[in-house]
Amino acid sequence: MPRVTAVISSDSRNARRLTRAKMNELNPEPEQILDANIRRKPEYYVYIYNVSTMEQKIARPWAHPALIIPACEPDQPYSQPLVLPDIVQDRVERPGSWDIGIRGVDATFLAQDALHPDLIGGDWKSYRPIPKGSAANDGTDLYAYGCWWSLNNPPTEEEVETARNRLAATYRQEIRKATALQMQGKPDEISPMAHRAADFFDLELPWHAELTARIVCPGCGEKIPSSMVRHMPREKCGYVFDWNRAIRAGVATKKEADDAGVMLGVEDPEAFEERLEAEEADAVDNEPTEGTDEPAPVIGTKSAETEKPAPKRSRRRS
Repeated sequence: MPRVTAVISSDSRNARRLTRAKMNELNPEPEQILDANIRRKPEYYVYIYNVSTMEQKIARPWAHPALIIPACEPDQPYSQPLVLPDIVQDRVERPGSWDIGIRGVDATFLAQDALHPDLIGGDWKSYRPIPKGSAANDGTDLYAYGCWWSLNNPPTEEEVETARNRLAATYRQEIRKATALQMQGKPDEISPMAHRAADFFDLELPWHAELTARIVCPGCGEKIPSSMVRHMPREKCGYVFDWNRAIRAGVATKKEADDAGVMLGVEDPEAFEERLEAEEADAVDNEPTEGTDEPAPVIGTKSAETEKPAPKRSRRRS
């Protein structure tokens, strides 16, 4: 049998060509597919507002990594808006492909998905609560917690009022749950949301009591918060703890202070009076004795011993 001497060379031109073809088939170069809206100027914006004092953070892949809806400041009717352009660029992934794609998505769709993913295609007017038994998600209905999206900046009064009413309804449910837990002897299971609800309605409940230091009023003997500058009402007591702060707060007048003999503008009247008494005592001790003509020093002025006469200037004739 003849000896086999044929070999397959991996360095031939044909072998290199076939190797490149196989590599491109298994590991193709990624192709970028861009959306035409990426360079388009937005025609309008979508605004997401919040009337709750709680910040909302929503994880979404297109938000990289989450949307943050600011909390509403206590003295404001609504929060600063989270602003989205009318078309949001979202990444597109194709299973089994290395292609990189970006497509434009309607911002109203994304805003509704962030606030209520179980009610796609709606808005604050068409909102309706979905029972927990039929909802695919739990705790993702942010309309119930005072959030909504709008095309208006600033929002209309109807939008703000509707959001506050929905938030109030949610907070009432939280207060009822907390009260039931308190009656069952489970105060540790009361959620922070229930305390936030009590603050919303300015309620003081057995499970939501504000712990403040209390002092005895010198005027009537009643225990009152230590932060009070005047025990009100005036007809009942009217004792003033700090006249300067009470006048600035509008619960006392300068005439009342003058009638009471109070020195306004003095941070510590007692220390000021002690200093005056000490100066008067020093003045009495320094009074001249009988038989001497030395005058007593005047308070607040330099004594004669400390004052030195100014040197006289002599003029020389040239």
